[in-house]
Amino acid sequence: MFTGLAAHQLFSANLATRGQTMNADGVLVSGSYVPTLRVPPALGRLLAPADDVTPGAHPLVGLSHAFWVSHFGASPNVLSEVITVNGQAMTVIGVAARGFEGTTLGATPRIFVPITMRAAMIPGRNDFENRRSYWAYLFARLKPGGSLEQAQAALATHYRSIITEVEAPLQTGMSDLFKTRGVALMAGRDVTRADALGAPKVAIVNQAVARTFNLGDHAVGARMSAGRAAAALDLEIVGLVRDAKYNAVKDAVPPQFFTPCRQDETAGASSFYVRTAGDATAVLASGAGGGESARSEPADRESGDDGLGDDEAAVGVVAPVVTGQHVGVAAEHQPGATRGRAR
Repeated sequence: MFTGLAAHQLFSANLATRGQTMNADGVLVSGSYVPTLRVPPALGRLLAPADDVTPGAHPLVGLSHAFWVSHFGASPNVLSEVITVNGQAMTVIGVAARGFEGTTLGATPRIFVPITMRAAMIPGRNDFENRRSYWAYLFARLKPGGSLEQAQAALATHYRSIITEVEAPLQTGMSDLFKTRGVALMAGRDVTRADALGAPKVAIVNQAVARTFNLGDHAVGARMSAGRAAAALDLEIVGLVRDAKYNAVKDAVPPQFFTPCRQDETAGASSFYVRTAGDATAVLASGAGGGESARSEPADRESGDDGLGDDEAAVGVVAPVVTGQHVGVAAEHQPGATRGRAR
C-alpha cells in the first residue's frame, strides 16, 4: 500500500556552535523520513535507516540549507564538525537541499536528528516501549495507483488490532464501566465486547438525555445521532443510566451519552476506572494500569453522586474502554415523538 512510512516530532533546540549559542526548532525524524520524502542532500548525506536503530546510539545531525548558509557560511568543511544540541555533542553529516524546511506547516527546523535520540533531546522522554504514549506524527507515500481510501482501510485494520491488544487485559472484570463506578443501570444493558466495528452502533444515555427529549420510560430502543440535526439516526439506545457527576461536582449533570470504544475508529486514550475497597493511593503505587496518568478520585461524601461506598475509592487510569460525550445529541423515539438536540 505504501512505498514508505515515516515519523517526525518537533522539539525545541538549544544550539552551540563555533562559539555562538541560539535557540531554534529541531525535528526528530525516523530513518525512513528522508527516503520517503526523497529529499536530496546539498552536501554530504542525510539521515538514513541505519541511523535509526538503537535508542541513544546515533548522535548525528543534518542541517537545513538556510542554517548552513547563515551560520556556517555555506562552508563544505562543516561535515564531521561537532555541534552541541541540548547539551548533547552531535556530529554534522550533511545539509538538506535548498528550500526544504521540514514537514510541519509554520515551523522551520534548523536541524534534523534521529528519532532514536529523543531522550537526549527531550529529557525524560524515553518511552519507546510504551504503546499508550502518543507523540510521533506519521506520514506515508502511496504506491503508484493507490488511493487514500484504500490506505485508510488498510490502516484501520492494523489500528484495530493494536486497540484490541491493549484493551484485552482490561476486559477481565473491568469492562463494565457503570458497575465499576457505581452508577446504576436503570434500563437496558451495558456495552459488551460484541459491540464492535461492523456491529449495529449503540449508545447508552443518562437520565438527563431522557428528560431532554421526553423519552420517559422508553429511552431503550430509541434512535439518536451524535452529529448535526440533519444527521442520520444511526445509534440505537440500548441502556439508560442514572445521572452522575461527570467532571465538576458542583455543576449540573448534562445530557450525556456513552458509546463503545470498539465502534470508534478514531478512539485513542480514554479514562477507565478501577474500584478498590482499600486505599486508592496504594493501588496507584503498585502501578495499576501501567500508566503514569493514573490519579486517585476519592468519593465526594456530600453529593453522593459518585456511587462509591464508605470504604471505596475510584482510580482513574488512561486506557481505551468506553467513550462518553454530552454535546450535539439528536434523538427520536416512538412514532410521533418529538426530535431535537441537546445543548
